[in-house]
Amino acid sequence: MNKKAKNNNINLDQEIMQTIESQHIHMRPKIYFMLGTILLGASILLALLCAIIFTNLISYQLRSTTPFGYLAFGRPGILPFLQS
Repeated sequence: MNKKAKNNNINLDQEIMQTIESQHIHMRPKIYFMLGTILLGASILLALLCAIIFTNLISYQLRSTTPFGYLAFGRPGILPFLQS
C-alpha cells in the first residue's frame, strides 16, 4: 500500500469517528442480536410444527370421513365433496 492510500484511510477513519461522535451513534448490545436470532429460529420451528400438525389433521379427516366416495357420482358429487 502506498503512502497516499494509507493517508486516505486514516482520513476516512477520522471522518467516520467524528460522524459517530457528533451524532451520538451507539451500537446495539450483543444480546439484542442473539435474542433476535433465537426468536427467529423459534418462530420458524413453530411454523414448521403447525404445518405438520395441520397436514396430519387434514389427512386424518380425509381418511375418517371418506369424502372421496362423493366423487364417484361425477360432476354432481363435487359440491358435496367440497362441503365435507
